[in-house]
Amino acid sequence: MLQALLVYLAVVACFFVHYFLGNCLTDRPIIVGTVVGLVLGDMTTGIIVGASYELIFLGVTNAGGVVPANTALGTSVGVAMTILSGLDAEASLALAVPVALLGSQLITLMYTLRSVMNPMIERMIDRGEDKKIERFVFIQAIICYMIIFIPVFLVVAFGVDIINAIMAAIPDFIISGLSVASGMLAAVGFGMLLKLVWRKQLAVFFFIGYILSAYLGLPVLGVALCGVAYAVVTYFNEKDRRNTMPAQTANMQEEELFND
Repeated sequence: MLQALLVYLAVVACFFVHYFLGNCLTDRPIIVGTVVGLVLGDMTTGIIVGASYELIFLGVTNAGGVVPANTALGTSVGVAMTILSGLDAEASLALAVPVALLGSQLITLMYTLRSVMNPMIERMIDRGEDKKIERFVFIQAIICYMIIFIPVFLVVAFGVDIINAIMAAIPDFIISGLSVASGMLAAVGFGMLLKLVWRKQLAVFFFIGYILSAYLGLPVLGVALCGVAYAVVTYFNEKDRRNTMPAQTANMQEEELFND
């Protein structure tokens, strides 16, 4: 129960900080996994599993009014199950993904409940009660976030023994199939992200990165460093070009003056 409470409070804090400090991304899997691992005494596993889930949920974003899967909820459950039950990241993913989808429904419920409170806030605005509005928004946000992450507490508190029994009863070939399928989800996450940022002008850089990785054996970090180096060179070249433009313009004006 203590571990369940710690995980619950940790993920609520990550989610709260993300929204109240200007979307600082503390709700991302890599951060949530690290924090959950810290409170459970195994930060290394938390970082590894969180990084794995970051690849899977990489393309999940809140765009166009669509409520995405709650990656913080799914990651906290997956990391907790991995540490407490001894599951690997692939097996715990089978529980993390549906819980993350459940989280999106809970967020929709939260938005609905908060809309009911708008008339109360409008009355406070009319009365000029600024301090009261601040307290009200803060308190109702905490309550809503605590409702969203109740599944984390329930799963961690009551689901470990049940999960162990279920996993022991599942045949090995099913576990292997889940591992293979979850390994493909990282590619799906990259595909979702690529679909959001794809432009014809950027296609050449995508293929250059693919060639560096697939044919030259360069690791992902090496490809990223090449991209950073190119960005730095492009930045300074563009800066120099802009600095020389005024001088060129002045010379052209001077030549036109003498030609006249």
